[in-house]
Amino acid sequence: MRYIMGMKTGYKVRTITCQKCGKISTKRRPDGQKFCSLACYRASARPERKTGRERQCGSCGKVIWVTPASEKPINYCSVACFNKAQSRKVQYVCKVCGSPFEWSPSRAKENNPTYCSIECRTACPEWKRNAVIAGNLAQQNAKKPTGLELAGCALLDALGVEYKTQVLICDKFTVDVFVPSRNLVIQWDGDYWHGYGGAKDERQKKRAKLDRSQDAYMRKAGYTVLRFWEHEVKKEGESVSENIRKAVQ
Repeated sequence: MRYIMGMKTGYKVRTITCQKCGKISTKRRPDGQKFCSLACYRASARPERKTGRERQCGSCGKVIWVTPASEKPINYCSVACFNKAQSRKVQYVCKVCGSPFEWSPSRAKENNPTYCSIECRTACPEWKRNAVIAGNLAQQNAKKPTGLELAGCALLDALGVEYKTQVLICDKFTVDVFVPSRNLVIQWDGDYWHGYGGAKDERQKKRAKLDRSQDAYMRKAGYTVLRFWEHEVKKEGESVSENIRKAVQ
C-alpha cells in the first residue's frame, strides 16, 4: 500500500488515457494516475509561456529573457559577462609583443605586470638574466658555509666589522663577504680550488683567470677587493685581521 496525494492506494494493472498526449496505455500503476509518463506529467505542469520580459545583458547587450523572480537592476546573460562587469582590471602593454592585457589591482600589487604570458616572459633576455642571477643566489644561500668561510667570518666578528655574506655584486658576481660601509669585497680562496702556488691543471687555470677578471671588473666599478688564501686564514689569522682592519679604517 502507498499514499499518493494524501490517499491510501495500491498498484494494479490499469488502462488510462494520458491527459497530455492522449495515448492509451495499460500497465501496473497506482490509482488516480492521469499521465502515461513522467515527461507528460512535467509537460502538463509547465506553463505554456514563462512570465517575464526581455532585457539586455548589462555587459554584452545580448537580449535575454528574465523572469520576475530573477530580475535585478542589471541582468547578465552569463557568468563571464557578470565577472567582466564586476572586474576593476587595469590594462597594460606587454613588454615583449606589445599586446594589451589586463590584470586586477591586487595581482598587479604583488607582481610586476610586464608580460602578457609566460611565453613572452621567458622570451625576454632581461628576465632570463635576472632569473639566472636569482637562481645562483638561491643556490649559494642554500649551501652551508665551508670551514674556510667560517674561519674567515670569525676573524671579522673578532674585529667587530659589520658585513654580509654571499652578496651579488654588479649584478654579475656572488662574493664571499661584502662590507657596505667601505664598499669592500673579501674573498676566501681555497688553496687547491683557486690554484695556490700556480695553477697546475686546466680547471685551476680557468678559475685563476676568472678571479683576475672579476677583481678587475669590481675595482673598475669602485669596489676594494681583498683576497686571502685558505692557509693564511687558518694559520696566519693575525696578519689577515690586520690587513682587514687597515682596509676598514
